[in-house]
Amino acid sequence: MYAIGVNPWVWASPVDDEALARLIPRIASFGFDAVELPIEQPGDWDPVRTRDLLAAHGLVAAGVCAVTPPGRDLVDTTPAVVESTVAYLMGCVASAAAVGAPCVGGPVYAAVGRTWRMSAAARAACYADFRRALAPVADRAGECGVTIGVEALNRYETSVVNTVEQTIDLIDGLPPSVGIMIDTYHMNIEEADPYAALALAGPHIKHVQVSGTDRGAPGADHFDWPRFFSVLRGTGYQGAVCIESFTADNATIATAASIWRPLAPSQDRLAVDGLRHLRKVVA
Repeated sequence: MYAIGVNPWVWASPVDDEALARLIPRIASFGFDAVELPIEQPGDWDPVRTRDLLAAHGLVAAGVCAVTPPGRDLVDTTPAVVESTVAYLMGCVASAAAVGAPCVGGPVYAAVGRTWRMSAAARAACYADFRRALAPVADRAGECGVTIGVEALNRYETSVVNTVEQTIDLIDGLPPSVGIMIDTYHMNIEEADPYAALALAGPHIKHVQVSGTDRGAPGADHFDWPRFFSVLRGTGYQGAVCIESFTADNATIATAASIWRPLAPSQDRLAVDGLRHLRKVVA
């Protein structure tokens, strides 16, 4: 059975020490096994304190989420921006290692919401630039026993990679520490057959995020969750499966994630109903 986790973004942003002190006991009381830990800004939460807080409540760190607002880019940008983004990602790797998280995942190539048209040649150059920029982060991750999960986003949030097939092309040639972070929300939009895409991603999967097709609770949507987990089991993936959704209370994150309306009767219900459905399907 997969460990089922949740991202505190369901309730709060930023996810800092204060938010984690408030939310981790509640997350444990709901019956989750694990927590995803986003790093919006370096230093938002202390890795050692967070590791101890998780352990005190019987939880583990499922992964660290890299966050890419405007100005965090590895491609089609200035050397100074690449340098600062690499430094941020190195910090994410260090925090993941300290908190005991196996993966740093996210759209680590470019800022969310940044889109531009590329010819085939420009795309190839973009991907090559990404590999060069991420290489030292990948090496550091490997040394720390941490992986990097590259996340494809939907077409409205990036033009770099939208599908599993593109992501496999993007990471080609990077060390084994680099793979794919699955996100069912984006797959539902971009993949003609998300279950076939999941199978294709199989050998590369480092982490899995799930949500309903409207960013609400898994199960309160049209996604074929039994089929998804049947394929996921076939890939051999054994890590955590984490619910990722967002609070509308923070204007920045609500705008970035296009959360314009309530996605459940309450944020607690979104998490608990999603957990209940995932437990049922996985069992």
